[in-house]
Amino acid sequence: MTPEQTDAFAEAVLDRAARLLLSEIRPQVDAVAADRQRRRKSAVPPRSSSGRVAGGTIVSLNAWRIRRNAAA
Repeated sequence: MTPEQTDAFAEAVLDRAARLLLSEIRPQVDAVAADRQRRRKSAVPPRSSSGRVAGGTIVSLNAWRIRRNAAA
């Protein structure tokens, strides 16, 4: 075999081994991914101590209260 043929053969063997391994562990990988997605969707988002989002802008609560009281 030429070096090119040897490289092509080794590549084919590695590719086949990787496909077999992936086919064996694929159900476990899918189960873990589904569990993570389910937990992420059901989790309560963390509270932000820096302020709240209003119209896409983060506003501190104190600044909002000052503007609200000034407008009243």
